[in-house]
Amino acid sequence: MPLSPRDRALAVLHGRRPDRVPWFGDLDYLATAQIGRGQRSADFKQSAAYLDWHRELNLGFYLQGYFPFKTTFDRCKVTETHEGHTRVRRIETPHGTLQDRWTWLPESFTEGPVEHLLKSAADLPAYQFVLPT
Repeated sequence: MPLSPRDRALAVLHGRRPDRVPWFGDLDYLATAQIGRGQRSADFKQSAAYLDWHRELNLGFYLQGYFPFKTTFDRCKVTETHEGHTRVRRIETPHGTLQDRWTWLPESFTEGPVEHLLKSAADLPAYQFVLPT
């Protein structure tokens, strides 16, 4: 009989081997911060040491950002530019243009949205074109 998610987590906490990995640790943000602070080499996340780090911590490896596909939008023009620490993406559709902005936050070694694709009901036709149901 398979273990429940709770029983899997308890098995790990008690030093027993569960029937499958109960969760995967997302260490990407921590690794990015350590690289940014000079505590790890710039190529750490692409090295075998990154995988070893997960093994040492007994964590399943979470594939943060390793997407096996490229997002495309049919009949749209997509441009991405950088303005200082801000990444700007524009999606031009036959029904209007959508734009979002993400700014790099050095304090947290991540980026956050400062402008969303949808700003008003007027953006809905373009958004529906980009993401048809």
